Amino acid sequence: MANIHYLYQWSLYSFMELMQANLDSEELKKIDKQHSEDRLKVMTRELFITFNHACTHGLLNEHQMLLQVRLA
Repeated sequence: MANIHYLYQWSLYSFMELMQANLDSEELKKIDKQHSEDRLKVMTRELFITFNHACTHGLLNEHQMLLQVRLA
């Protein structure tokens, strides 16, 4: 995020909290661990949604779309 603007800093702790929340998500728990492709699809979608939601609140409007494109 610092590549977008120097004021946007994201701590490793915050990043790890979001990652852990996604790994503990109910939707991911519903999928059998043997179905790795299905799990990867769910994890990718959930990560995009979670990070987008967590990060865009503090961004300027002009930077929100840029973050979404970089996450995609």
